[in-house]
Amino acid sequence: MKQLFLAVITIATAVQLTSAQTRAKNSLLWEISGNGLKHSSYIFGSLHLIDTTEFMLPHEVFRLMEKCSKLAVEMDITDRNLLSRLDFSRATKGEEGKSLMSDLDNTYQEKLEKILGIEKNNAVMMLFKNGIDDDMNPYYLTNMITVAAQMRSINNNYPMDLELIKHAKRENKTVTSLETPEEQMLGISGNMLTWEEKMVALRKSIDEYLQDSLSSKKLYEAYRKQNLEELIGDLRDTFFVQRNQNMVTRMTPLIKESSTFVVIGAAHLPFENGVLQLLRYKGFTVRPVHIDLIQPKITESRYLH
Repeated sequence: MKQLFLAVITIATAVQLTSAQTRAKNSLLWEISGNGLKHSSYIFGSLHLIDTTEFMLPHEVFRLMEKCSKLAVEMDITDRNLLSRLDFSRATKGEEGKSLMSDLDNTYQEKLEKILGIEKNNAVMMLFKNGIDDDMNPYYLTNMITVAAQMRSINNNYPMDLELIKHAKRENKTVTSLETPEEQMLGISGNMLTWEEKMVALRKSIDEYLQDSLSSKKLYEAYRKQNLEELIGDLRDTFFVQRNQNMVTRMTPLIKESSTFVVIGAAHLPFENGVLQLLRYKGFTVRPVHIDLIQPKITESRYLH
């Protein structure tokens, strides 16, 4: 359940700055200081689910997290009370009076059937083993197709956020969520979009799947280069910006209270409405911290258990 949720969130959030001074440098890790802070805090841009054959978390991330008094994440997925509020049934349901299959022409219906055949043994597609319900939410289906494609290109799943949460709790640190389960589910359901926008997204995902352009390869390449602007692509809609604003509002009292290590999806960091710039607007100094994405075996790292 946790890994499926991480996979869905990863894809749901992975679908120009006004001056040179505000452009994000190529870094995943940033120090937050100034504006009266007694101790620096740090913010790290994660991929919620990675492939350990591609890269691993550097020790510097864990070292700096250990210096902080608490961890803040998008949502603590080890908290059973929060998990119980994740209502996937609402995310899967379409709109009354709308028909998903009727809005797909015969060509796209055939393409979709082909994808279901290819992915018949993929766990994330088991919901559709008996076909697509006509009242299905097209945006949810879009996410599942994209997740399935990317999962096929991952050799060894590694839940990055989960590992950081577990490590923080082993160190007896407080873990705080910056978003509610309801807010997270809104990103999966796409219910801030119109029906037509959801259908456009579905057709695009079907085409991209069959063109083999949904692989994790490009995402990992951008992440390995720590290229934040390449990671986000065109994912800067109103809802995404609102999520950034909410997270900055909620993390501000945390970093003012004591040193905090913040972990959020890397796509939330760059651009003028990204978290880094929003922190600057609040008067904080934000500077990059150099790290290298290393590739050790899990058993070689004292941080991974």
